[in-house]
Amino acid sequence: MTRRRPPYQEALHRIGYPGDLQGFDPHLAGTPPLGLDRPESDIDVLCHAPDPEALAAVAWADFRHLPGFSVHRWCGDGRPVVVRFVSAGWPVEIFGSPLPVAEQPGWRHFEAERRLLALGG
Repeated sequence: MTRRRPPYQEALHRIGYPGDLQGFDPHLAGTPPLGLDRPESDIDVLCHAPDPEALAAVAWADFRHLPGFSVHRWCGDGRPVVVRFVSAGWPVEIFGSPLPVAEQPGWRHFEAERRLLALGG
């Protein structure tokens, strides 16, 4: 028997999204908001984090109790902070980049997919 996950919105509700992420201009991306989620889909949250330590601190305070919690940080090169955990059976990845969300590759990719789907793709 395959156990179905609740809608992705339920997973976000359970973590209080956007909550403390609001200060980082969070945007949902990936397949669930496009209505294309698959069993292997995750929830991607893209954030503008010019101060990666601030996002890491918020993530630690808000999500450390959740299954699979981890924070990955790199030094230099403007690389994002990546926070991972599971909520309501959904893997969640929060990407905090020093770039504004509209300039992030993940957002541009998401917008291109959304446009293609709107054209009937």
